Amino acid sequence: MRLQRSILLFLMALCLLAGSQLVGCGTGDSAGPSPSQSDIGVPPILLHDPSPGQFETYINVTIGGYDLTTRGMTSVGLSFSSHGRLVQFAGHERLTCNGTAVLLQNQAASFQVAEAPTSTLEGHHFSCTYSASGISATLMLTIPTAPVIRSPMDFAQVPRSPNTLITSEVRGGKLRGLVALGPDAKAIARLNTPRLLQATVNTSAFTTGAGSISLTQVLNLQVTQAGTPFKSLGAGGTAMTMVTVTWV
Repeated sequence: MRLQRSILLFLMALCLLAGSQLVGCGTGDSAGPSPSQSDIGVPPILLHDPSPGQFETYINVTIGGYDLTTRGMTSVGLSFSSHGRLVQFAGHERLTCNGTAVLLQNQAASFQVAEAPTSTLEGHHFSCTYSASGISATLMLTIPTAPVIRSPMDFAQVPRSPNTLITSEVRGGKLRGLVALGPDAKAIARLNTPRLLQATVNTSAFTTGAGSISLTQVLNLQVTQAGTPFKSLGAGGTAMTMVTVTWV
């Protein structure tokens, strides 16, 4: 189970933006956090071959990260709960995601069902099919495209300025914030510039040296289902990227 990576990265994104009015936890019409985030420590409920209509399903997508090991990766998490408690399957249930079988039994039903380079997942269809006792349900979505910081470019030397310009591109969601880090300071970008996809940040107080610019995006996941519907189906996600710069 590695869904925790999605949760931790989402919390990291919020921490970077803490104290700013840019921070928000809403995702439009998406459901709230999965039960695995809010009911840690609560024992799972044991179910034998439940039909999809007996439990709530939540899918989470995390694109990118703030370090070299996660920046180019995407993960997909999936959880099943009943009455606010994670399920533990104890029958002959089956789950297949993009053709790969996921082991369900003998563990709480909070799974990482995919982790792969973003380039192999973004823009592609993703589906998971749950089945038990001859009844099945399939959820389907398209993995959004990763956000990009167009300028400054990675490893650029950037002059410190009251209005350092940042240009970015986001699709399939909403830009939540941009944060510039200096050797000993942090600054949050202003997003209310006249031109879309441009923001300015005051880096004039930074000292010279190594820094970075980080972007956080809330994903707008459009999930559909076929077959016997789940009791409820929620979705959420976060995308992150960053560039390393030198402030001069």
